[in-house]
Formats: sequence, structure tokens, C-alpha cells
Amino acid sequence: MNSKKREKVAKSPYSGLQFITRTPPLEKQRRQLAETLDSSALDRLIYGQEASSEPPPGIEKPPEYDQKKRQDVYYADIDPRTHWTRPRSDDWYRKKEEEIRARGGRKANFGKAAQRMREQRLNEDPDAWEESLPDRVQNNEAWLGAMRWLHSQEPGTQPRVNPQANGHVSPPPVRKKRAYRRRNQVAVPKVETEPIDAPARLNSEMSISEPEPRNAARTKPFA
Repeated sequence: MNSKKREKVAKSPYSGLQFITRTPPLEKQRRQLAETLDSSALDRLIYGQEASSEPPPGIEKPPEYDQKKRQDVYYADIDPRTHWTRPRSDDWYRKKEEEIRARGGRKANFGKAAQRMREQRLNEDPDAWEESLPDRVQNNEAWLGAMRWLHSQEPGTQPRVNPQANGHVSPPPVRKKRAYRRRNQVAVPKVETEPIDAPARLNSEMSISEPEPRNAARTKPFA
């Protein structure tokens, strides 16, 4: 610091103040942990494990931990209705196994939950759902009529008529096959054939016609 700056600082009213350095709270916490840290606890954790190596010189080997023996009387929060099994006979176990087998697995019960819900909806009172509506809807005929119409449009609320009940069984639908039609059909020119009674001719007597180009057949219109 040069002389001019020192004189300026000395003449200022803050020249007599001293700077106060405060330790941050995290630094205080770190110093406190460093002072109270027990390094022997980490050594006991490392060298107290099974098949651990010998500790280096200067570190005491942790003493072996003797596990406390369990007392004869043990107290626990146990509900005998759920934790203890009741004595059952062999006949009871046999009936229970048959009942479990009759339930079937997940594949056997697949889709039955939705079917049961549909049956319950069909068997329920058609006017029971109106009681759950608010009073302002029940007292308004327009709103109540709209809610009845919406409820009737829900799937499963209206029972379907079974055609087998009247003795009429409709045949299963048969899918009709469409006639096969080849795409990009090309008209094939007819080949002129000679009659059977025609006299034989030599190859030299036959007229040699020029072959058609390859793309000529593709440019012809469809028949």
C-alpha cells in the first residue's frame, strides 16, 4: 500500500474500526465433528468382520463380540387369531385342498370379474341409482330425464334378448371370399394354331416374323 492510500485511510472516520472474522456455521460443525470423531469405531467395523486381515501396527484389534443368549421367556406383540394356527383334522385339510383346486387359476378366472359386474348391474334395481343423485337433479324433471337417458345408454344396463330362448338359433356368420384378381394383368395375345389336317412344312417355308419388343406387351390396354 502506498503512502497516499495510507494517509487516506488514516483520515477516514472508519480508521479505528477492526475487522471481525466470523467462522461459518458449517465450519464450526466440521471442527466439532473432527474433535469428537472416534476413529477406533471405524477400525473396529473394518477389522471386526469375518476373514479380515490383521490390523496394522498402532491399531488395537477389536475384541470379539459375544452375542447375547436368548432368554427362555420372550415377549412379543402376537395376535393368536392370526399368528397361531388352529388344530385341524385331516378331513378339513382335504376339503380345503379340493376347494382351492375348484377355484382355478388366473387363466381359468380370466374375464369372469367383468362378467360378474355386468350380471350385478343387470340384476340391480333400475331406480336405485336415482337415490344417489342430488336434490336439485331429482326435483328437476328435465335433468332427471336426461340422467335416465344417459343411464340407459351405458353398456350392460339393458339386458340383451337371447335368440336361443325362443328356439331360434341363428347360424354363425360366414365370411365370403372375394374373387381372386391378379394385379397389373397383362393381355396375352392369342397364338394362331394350325389345323391338324394341315400338311407338314419345313422350317425354311415358315415366315420368320420379327419378335415384339419386351415393353410392347405392357403398353397394351387391358382386355
